[in-house]
Amino acid sequence: MIAIVFPIGAAFLYLAITSQLFARATWRKVRPVSALVIMGSIAAPWHVLAMLRNPPYFAFSMHSGPGEYHGFFWFYFINEHLLRFLNLRYPRDYNTVPRLWFWLLHLLWLFPWSAYGAAAFKLNYRPVDRAGRTRLFALCWIGLVLIFFTFSTTQEYYSMPAYPAFALLLLGSAMSEASVWVRRGTKAIAIVASTAVAIIAVILVKVWSLPTPGDISSALVQHPEMYTLSLGHMGDLTLQSFAYLRLPLALAGIAALVGSLGIALYRQETRRQFFAPALMMLIFFHAARIAMITFVSSPG
Repeated sequence: MIAIVFPIGAAFLYLAITSQLFARATWRKVRPVSALVIMGSIAAPWHVLAMLRNPPYFAFSMHSGPGEYHGFFWFYFINEHLLRFLNLRYPRDYNTVPRLWFWLLHLLWLFPWSAYGAAAFKLNYRPVDRAGRTRLFALCWIGLVLIFFTFSTTQEYYSMPAYPAFALLLLGSAMSEASVWVRRGTKAIAIVASTAVAIIAVILVKVWSLPTPGDISSALVQHPEMYTLSLGHMGDLTLQSFAYLRLPLALAGIAALVGSLGIALYRQETRRQFFAPALMMLIFFHAARIAMITFVSSPG
């Protein structure tokens, strides 16, 4: 349902702000009838077939409990969407992230580009040109998604539908003329990367000669009270566990080194500096993939 709510909601908000919502020219461009026909022809057949095979066809009960089932329509649209949003769904096999963390963790998920977020405040959002209209629409898109999930049960990754809009806005910030904030953002990335190099180097020195019997599960200490957060399992790591992660840890250190050195080497060439954090994250994601293999291959 959010595939319908978010695009339509963001467009509605943008058109309302720009006073185009009731303009005939707007609706001639949008072509709502043909758009609904195309969308329905793609999405409707599977849902209709599922409803026909799992009656009753339409039920709107707002009560969800053990053994309660009112057909596919109720299960999929009411129980799994509406009641979950209202925190009334059964079974309650999900948790919710504190709202403050839901917002603040975007600095981490979008790093290193989140470092340029401060420059976004200096951008022009007036819809007087294509750039301004794009920024304003991205802002409406982001605001709708974040506010929507702020009032529901939520996990950090629920905001992923807003990431394309974040990318547009942060790219515009990094390439903007707000040079002071762009330089500060780049410096912040370099500081974080340099600090990461130092921390990773210390950890590698400490664990390089440690034995690694069995698999990594034997070196973890569980903290289930932290598992509400996606990164909650990071709290399970011990110094011994990093001995099983020497390769991805070293690769992450190389990534951070590439980022910090690249920024330093191209400090006089603003545009070229952006290649360093991009390459840093490319290497880091590969390190994360290798680390994930270590965990997945562990029976614990």
